[in-house]
Amino acid sequence: MEQRNYNSNTFYRQITANSLFTSRQIDIISKRLASERTIENISSGAYYRQVKQCKIKITRLLYSIILLYSISALDEEAFHILERLASQLNVILYKETGNNDNPRAQNVMSVIDQLIKRMSKV
Repeated sequence: MEQRNYNSNTFYRQITANSLFTSRQIDIISKRLASERTIENISSGAYYRQVKQCKIKITRLLYSIILLYSISALDEEAFHILERLASQLNVILYKETGNNDNPRAQNVMSVIDQLIKRMSKV
């Protein structure tokens, strides 16, 4: 899996801002998935502490999703919608063309935000 540079992408910044993970944690997860051991400007101890925190967050997130779905707090179509959104976002985030920082990006993020809010029944 190749490492992709998407740090300047509007979609990436907005999704990260609304997630449970920091940009550094996403970078660490990406590099771990690409079988790279370290990232720049971080000590070995801090790196492995961040890796552990990422693993805990992912586990808790998955348990939370299962719990919310089991108590019907999530729409029945939530998993299908998330799968489609993730697939479409992969295309947008990793597009080889230049800058996605434009009004169209804001419109797409607005639609994504509305879909995510609709998936919650709370």
